[in-house]
This record gives sequence, structure tokens and C-alpha cells, in this order.
Amino acid sequence: MKTKKTGGRKLGDKNHSLREERLIAENEKLKADIAVQRAKVKIKDARMKELRASLAAEKKKGATEK
Repeated sequence: MKTKKTGGRKLGDKNHSLREERLIAENEKLKADIAVQRAKVKIKDARMKELRASLAAEKKKGATEK
């Protein structure tokens, strides 16, 4: 009994069609956009943390002065 050969390309094959190339490029663009958004959120979180710390310090300073 003959074994059936599997058709198609193997995983990791770099021979992509134009449609696949377009989809890969679109996927990379979306990944980059996600990375940019995550970086923006990290920056905003860091600023909020600094603000909370400074407000807590002012509150503590105000409480000790009274």
C-alpha cells in the first residue's frame, strides 16, 4: 500500500503568494500598532503613578504641618 504524499508547503517555507505577502505585511503593521499603543499606555501609567506619588506626598506634608 502506497503512502499518500501530503500536499502544500511546509511550515516555515518562504515561498509566499502575493496574497500571503500582503496579509503578512498587514499582520506586521497591526503588531507594530499594538506595540505603539502598549508603549503609550505604559507612559501614561508611569505619569499617573508619579502624579499619585506627588499627591500623596503633598497630602502627607499638609497633614504634618497642621
